[in-house]
Amino acid sequence: DFGALMRREERKSALKTVSPVKSAAAKERWQDPEYQVKQIAAQKKQWQNPEYRAKRSTTHTGKRHTAETKAKISTALTRFHNERG
Repeated sequence: DFGALMRREERKSALKTVSPVKSAAAKERWQDPEYQVKQIAAQKKQWQNPEYRAKRSTTHTGKRHTAETKAKISTALTRFHNERG
């Protein structure tokens, strides 16, 4: 069920908190130019995926998900989880 999946993902994101130690470590990692290049390339690759763009733009504009967008998000999440193994 898509609604259950979205609620589970929302609960996961609500539980995530950034600790000062992780924040400091992230800032330190970001100072490495090779790390920056790697992260930027990964983000650019994600944004070239139409399903990812649809999900992100819908989420950030605050619009309600249409049936088509729900299907795209579901497909993208399934593909993501299958690729992770």
